[in-house]
Parts: sequence; C-alpha cells; structure tokens
Amino acid sequence: MHYSHYQDNLDEYEPKININSKPLQAQKVSKALVRPRYYSTELGIREKLFIGVITSQQYLYSRDIAINKTVAHVADKIRYFISIPEGTKPNVTLPGIVGFTDTRSILKPFHTMKYIIDNYLENYDYYFLIKDVSYINVKKLLKFVTKISVSQNVHVGVLGDTPTYCSLDSGILLSNSVIQELKNNLDWCVRNAYSDSDDVNFGRCIVHSTSIPCSNHIQGQKFCLLMISEIQEKISNIRKSILNMASLGPPQERNVSWPIGNQPGNKATSRFDILRWTYFNETHIFLNTDFSTVQELKTDAKFDIERAINVTTSNIIADYRYTLKFNKLINGYQRFDASRGMDYILDLEFTDISTGKILKKRIEVCKPLGKVEILPVPYVTENTRINIILTVNSLNKQDALNFLEQYAIDCIEKKYKTFLMMVLLYNFDSASKGKADIYSEIKQYALLLAEKYKKQQSKITWLSIRLPNIVTSVETNRLLNIAVTDLCVKKFAPESLILLVETGIQLRLDYLNRIRMNTISQYQIFSPIPFMEYHPDIAHINDIKQIDTDINRNHGRFDEYNFNNIAFYVKDYNTMRKTIETSIPIIHSDRDISSVLKFSQSIPIASLFEMFVSFSNLHVLRAIEPALKVRHKNVDCVDIIDNNNFCTQSKNFYLGRRSQLARLILDYQTYKNL
Repeated sequence: MHYSHYQDNLDEYEPKININSKPLQAQKVSKALVRPRYYSTELGIREKLFIGVITSQQYLYSRDIAINKTVAHVADKIRYFISIPEGTKPNVTLPGIVGFTDTRSILKPFHTMKYIIDNYLENYDYYFLIKDVSYINVKKLLKFVTKISVSQNVHVGVLGDTPTYCSLDSGILLSNSVIQELKNNLDWCVRNAYSDSDDVNFGRCIVHSTSIPCSNHIQGQKFCLLMISEIQEKISNIRKSILNMASLGPPQERNVSWPIGNQPGNKATSRFDILRWTYFNETHIFLNTDFSTVQELKTDAKFDIERAINVTTSNIIADYRYTLKFNKLINGYQRFDASRGMDYILDLEFTDISTGKILKKRIEVCKPLGKVEILPVPYVTENTRINIILTVNSLNKQDALNFLEQYAIDCIEKKYKTFLMMVLLYNFDSASKGKADIYSEIKQYALLLAEKYKKQQSKITWLSIRLPNIVTSVETNRLLNIAVTDLCVKKFAPESLILLVETGIQLRLDYLNRIRMNTISQYQIFSPIPFMEYHPDIAHINDIKQIDTDINRNHGRFDEYNFNNIAFYVKDYNTMRKTIETSIPIIHSDRDISSVLKFSQSIPIASLFEMFVSFSNLHVLRAIEPALKVRHKNVDCVDIIDNNNFCTQSKNFYLGRRSQLARLILDYQTYKNL
C-alpha cells in the first residue's frame, strides 16, 4: 500500500534525471567573447579633435614651432605633414612630423587624408586641417566643436574664392562621418586634382563625396577668422589718436611713452646708470666697450643694423610716394635698454628723384623686446658624475701638483661624485719613461692619492700625448686644445659629462652642482666666466694677501676672454665634430695631431667654445661664476698664429686695475727722480 502511493507523494518540482541517450555532442561550439582592451573602444567613445598642419620642411623651425607651442598642449593630437625626399630626415626635434616621399604639392592634402584614414579614422570626432600660414585659437576651436553634435555631417570653414569650397589657409573642420565618406572616393579625388589651387581640389573632393558645400556656420555656431593686417591697422589708428590727444592734458601728466604701449625705458638715478649711445656706420661700430676703439660689424650685429636701415628707408620712401632714393647712412647711434629694447637714431641721406635735391632726415627707431618666456628644458639632477680633464704641460707641472693636492682635499675627501683625468703633454724630444720622465713626480703623487682614497668614489688617472715638433706654444695654440679633446673623449662613454678645467682653480661643491644643472645633454653646453685674480704684488701692495680672495674690483675681474673652462656631454661633442670633420679632421692618435695643426691659420676658431657656437645647434650658456676663481699666473703669448689677440688682452687685464697701474707708474717715476 505504501508503494501504491509512492507516485502520489512525489513533489512535482523535484528534479528528475534522464540518463537515456547520454552523452550528447554539442550541436555548435560557441566562440569565446573577445572584448577590446579599453571600454572606450567597445562603446565607440572617441576623442574630440585631431589637428593636421600641412606645412613644408623649411618652416619647421619657425611657423610650426609657433603652432606647436600654442596648440599641442590643448589639442588631443597634432601632426605636421611635409614632403621630403626619400632617405632624408628633417633636422628638427619637433614631435609629430609625417613625411611624404611624393613631393608633388598638389597631392599633399590627399596624402594627408590617406594618412588620417589609415591611422586615426576611428579615434576622433572632428578633424581640423590647416596650412601653416595661420594662427589657431585652439581653445575657441575646441569650444566650437564641443557645442555641435557629432550626429550631423560637418564641413565648416572660411569660404574661399569659390563659395562652395573652404579655404585651407584658414582651416577646414570635418566630422568623422565626412571622413568616412571620403575614404571611398580618394582615388577619384586624386584623378580629378587638375587645379593649381588646393582649396579647389580638396573642396571638389569633399563636395563629390558628401554633396555638402562649405559653410561658415553650423548648429548656431559661427566659424570666424581675423585678419592680422586689419588688427594691426586698428592698433596703428589707436596709437595715432593717443599721440594727438597727449598734448591736451596737463603738462605734468604728459607721460605717454613712444612707441605707444611700450616701456618708457630706463631713468637713470645717477651718472653711473646712464645708458650711453654707441656710434656706428655701415661697416664699423666705435667705442662699443671701455676696452675697444673700433670694431667691424659682423654676423648678427651687422644684420640688425642693416635691417633697421632697410625698414626705415622703405617706410620713408613709401611715405613720400616713392619720389625719394636712398643714398647713404650719414650717422648712426644705438642704445640697448634691458627694460625696453634697442633704440636707434639714424641720420639718412635721400635724393629727390624729380628735382635732384639732397634731403637729410634724422629718424628715431625702436626695436622693442618681446614678452619674457620661460623655456622648458630637459630634466637634470645634481647626481651626475663629472669627468674633469686637466691639461698639463712642461711649464705648469708645479701648478698641476698644487691642483692635485687641492683636488684631494676638495673632492675626494668630501666624496664629491667626480673623476679626474690629467692629460700629460710631452714635447717631441721629452723623456716619458722611468726616472727621466718629466712627469714622474705627478704620476707618483697621483698613484699615492689613488691608493690612499681607493675606497672613495673619486678616481684619478692620466693620458699621455706626444706632441709633434711643430708645436711652438701649448698655452695659446688654438687647434691643439681641440686635438687634445678629441683624444680624451674617446676614453668616455657618450653619456658622460666632461668638464675642462685649468690649473690655479679650486673646485667647490656649488660650482660643480651648477655644472651639472647648466649642462644638459643634447640641449645645452656651459662655459663659466671665471674671476681672474690680479698680480698679487700689484693688487695687495698695501695689504696682506688672503688665502681665499674676495670678489672685489681691487682684487680681480671676470675675464670674458677666458674660455678654458667648459662643460659638455661626449655625445654632443661627437655630433658637433662629425659636422666639421671635413674641415678639421678628427684626431685618433698622437700621429694625427700634426695634420690638424696646419689648419690653424685658415680656420678662424679661437677656442673649443667658439667651435660649439659656430658648428653646433645646442644652446650655449655663458655666465659669470663667482665660485670659479683663478689665481694669477704668468702667460707667455709667443704663438704668432693667435690672430684674435685674446692672449694679449687677457695678459694685460691680469695685471691690475687702471688706477693701480697708474699708481705704480707714478711711484716708479717718483723713485727714479730721487
């Protein structure tokens, strides 16, 4: 009876196991779901704005750098499209450069569009294409695209000569949907690019693909441009009205500066603060400094004066409706004011073309300073090891020993992160081995210091170089220093920081840290201006010579002609040397030194510093260094190839102040008359 009611007692929801026809094979294997890496890709979320600048290689240093500084930090992505021959690279570090080997300018907009379609088609809502002749107010452009809907086709810009086509000079804004339409019609666009105007060719392509003409407004937003020439004209009119009304106010309130809106300039509080005017003509400048009488105008100085004359004469001739002809510059004066800029006074002579009369005019010209700009530089630290190179010759052996002794106290004992290499220069007939070695004392002392401080981070080594018999003076031979540097840098890795020093100095921590901070790899070299002490018998004739000389005008002067101390990275030096290897061969061994010294008279290079300035694209920092003091030493200027006369000038300045020398002469005359 219990069994008969078993089926009735079962719960109808209790699971029942059916093992008949098992196991069964799956009819269809489901594929594994592969999800995108980013949720924005899965949801179709794009960034807002891509900017493409159609430019050329010659404007990468000028226009494109200006665009990059004002746009790159705001836009989501910016690319610069240029035409460049195959196998060459643009010599500029500007990021985002895209080069096309097809140099046909008429096809550059379509190459640009093909690159965007292949690489950024799914990444952005809007694409803004523009040539490099315009400035972009990128903040207003970004505000413009955020206020319009991506669901509508966008073909917006400034109407060109043909009303249905936009102007590439002013920029064209295209939506992603328009780019999708262009993707299928690029071949047709290239075949029908028969006009000389990029606006017509590119505009025809867009209209053919989308049937949407150019418009300067969309969804209540208007695309605007401003002509700089019109703004400059308005500014000029405002300046004229201010000048006309300046005389109407009270006399004590007539403080309108010229040019209008510029700094009024320096107001001297005493006679020592008066900025002097320097006289010049078309070829020379006179009494430029306290130590020069006349100096020939060269390079940038000549270019600035010629440009001031050309711009001034062009404006005067235009004001007289081209009835005048410029003859010559009679007199010229210039004055630099650090708060204002460069001021010129030009006395110009013209000839009236119709009457033949001579007309003389005095014109005041101002070249104002631009706004102060903080330059971004690569990050550096004070933890870089400094590799110090000291050149030693037979005349300064005792100075080298003193330097070693001071180096051990200043750098090794204090555990400064430095490495010292002494370059020992042997004459062609000097002994270099055993007890007869002229530098044996220096080598023994270096080994003694190395053994004494072998657990420290600082190390000492030396490099011996045999000089050819044609070397007459080690101190003043210009190319010899370059040859020595070539041989030294081979011993260091490309990322090593090199500091060339001279004897008679003391290495302080703050000076070494400034070397680390001011020398930047692939960006900047540093050459400090040292404080040169006067002759102790002249500067301290009435007092006691102190161990550490104070920076005082009676004790010495900062010598702008001293280029013996310079810091750079090995990689930067090698790059610079390769650019002039055909003019100055790179020295690989002692035997090559004579081959480079024969160029001494033909190459106008006075120092390693000047070679960096002339043949390198690096920044050059030249500044006074209060922690770098050089003790007085006698300099023998016997090298006849020292055409720049830096040696003679420095030797004269090393003696003492003019008042001290004059007092010495008077004392000598008094003694002689006794």
